Amino acid sequence: MSRRLAQTYHNLSQLLDAGVPVLRAFDTASVQPGRLGAVLKQMRQAVRSGDTIADAMRPHRRVFADFDIAVVAVGEESGALPERLEQLGAWYDFIARMKGILISGLVYPLFVLHVGALLAPVPSFILGSSGASGYIRAVLTILALVYIPLLAAIAFVKLQPRRGSVRLVIDRCLLAVPVLGGALEKLAFSRFTHAFHIACKAGIPPIRCMEMALNCTQNEALAARLAPGLQSAREGQDISTGFSDQIPLDYRQIWQVGEETGDLDDVTARLARQTAESAELRLTELARWLPRIVYFFIMAVMAYHIFRGYAQIAATYR
Repeated sequence: MSRRLAQTYHNLSQLLDAGVPVLRAFDTASVQPGRLGAVLKQMRQAVRSGDTIADAMRPHRRVFADFDIAVVAVGEESGALPERLEQLGAWYDFIARMKGILISGLVYPLFVLHVGALLAPVPSFILGSSGASGYIRAVLTILALVYIPLLAAIAFVKLQPRRGSVRLVIDRCLLAVPVLGGALEKLAFSRFTHAFHIACKAGIPPIRCMEMALNCTQNEALAARLAPGLQSAREGQDISTGFSDQIPLDYRQIWQVGEETGDLDDVTARLARQTAESAELRLTELARWLPRIVYFFIMAVMAYHIFRGYAQIAATYR
């Protein structure tokens, strides 16, 4: 969905910037299959009836985030809607790219895992310690050792509320995991900074920018470190003075310079690029480590089956 949203925002931005009327732009953008195309057609009808684009987006919150709606609303009010739509397109391009790195990093390890699951019980089968049913049972057992905990972990995380103390504990635990934690932290930093920059560039007040950016962070542990900046802004002080000491010093200092010079939108754009590059590097590193973990798991399972086969044969000849 992220990639399709990005393309839709880009298309609408280009059409509106070229002077195409709003209804005709929606006619063009809605020519696509699936749920998004149907939603765009419904939005066209709402706009035709006199609603703003932001108002037309509000009934479809499963497709459009509150962040998107707020940015579009500001774009309509300021007369800079094409630019705001282009920024949203770039935002979803970034999200799609990060998801792509994770998925591409998982494809090969999962392929190797399934091949390993088929090969690991072969020694026991060849040595005669298990028949065909035993071989199939062993393959399913190996896959179950991976998929059951993985699916349980995914379900546990997905079913938890996005906010609250339980989610905070979960996110803290995830950030503590070697390699994975660093990747998730950089990704959350990048989401926060990108969101703040887009909102700030759209002319949204700093306090509201912070509220929107914190909601986009998608990591309660990091949001808790950044949230004091919101309280600082509400008290009339600089956002950076409220950031936790656990936030990297260079990040806090660059942000502070942006506030002192009045160029916070440009500074956060630079920070957004830097954090995106860091997130991409960490995710790429995670993708490199995943095959190694799978290889180690497969080697351990194969060694177990080999020793088990030999032990059963040795017991037979005693």
